[in-house]
Order: sequence, then C-alpha cells, then structure tokens
Amino acid sequence: MELITPKLGQLLVEAAAFGLVWWAFVKFLASPISKILEERKTKIKHDVDLAEKNRADMESLKEDYDKKMSNLEIEVSQKISEAISKGEAIVAEMTEKAELASEETKKKMQKEIDDMRERVRREIKKDAADLIVGVSERFLTSKLDKEDEKLIEKLMEEVSSSLET
Repeated sequence: MELITPKLGQLLVEAAAFGLVWWAFVKFLASPISKILEERKTKIKHDVDLAEKNRADMESLKEDYDKKMSNLEIEVSQKISEAISKGEAIVAEMTEKAELASEETKKKMQKEIDDMRERVRREIKKDAADLIVGVSERFLTSKLDKEDEKLIEKLMEEVSSSLET
C-alpha cells in the first residue's frame, strides 16, 4: 500500500513545483497568451463584422442590379413597342401614299383615255363629214338613181349611228 499512498513530503514538493510552474506560467506566459487570444478574438470579430458588411453590400448591389435589369427590360420592351409602332406607321403611310399615287395614276390614265376618245370622235366626225361631202360632191356631179339614194341614206345612217356610240 505504500506505493499507492504518496508521502507527504513528496506531495509538498510536487505541490510547490506545480505552484512555481503555475506562477511562472501566469507571470510570463498567461499575459502574452491572453493578449494573443484577445487579438485573435478581436480579429475574428472584425472579420465576421466585415463579412456581414460585405454580405449586406452584396445584397444591396444585387437589389440594385435586379432593379436596373427590370428597368432595362421595361425600357427594351418600350423601345421595341415604339419601333414596331413606328414601323407600322411607316408601312401605313407608304401604303396610303402608294394608294394615292395609284389613284392619281388611274385618274390620269382615265383622263388620257377620255381625251383620246374625244379626239377619235372628233376625227371620226371630221372624216365622216369629209366622206359625206365627198360622196355628196360625187353624186351631185353625177346622176342619182334610186339605188344610189338608198346607198347614201344607208351610209348616212351608219355614220350617224357610229358617231352616237
């Protein structure tokens, strides 16, 4: 049993040695270790605060980015709508101008046709009058018989009916 129970003297020496080591530890090492641990704690707290600030800044930047993208999408949509509207207006304007030009060309062509008809009628009337005068001269200078009179009447009817149409 002696081996299990420590001797009092040995116990006092070990306690004194432990106390001396503890005093040396507290005197020389506890303060620097405590200082190092405090600095480390301060640095970690600073880093955590900085990380929180950076996270908040990133969230703010993301919100700004999302707002700008939303506004940009709206603006792009408006620009596209404006471009489509302008395009449709241009197409409508060009269509209207083309229709007006077509109508104007149609009117000009109709006027030319009417003028040409009038000229042809006048020429036909003139030619018919010349023909009647020529036939009349020929018949006046020659004898007229019944057949010639019928022929002249038929010719005059044909000329007058062609002039009416």
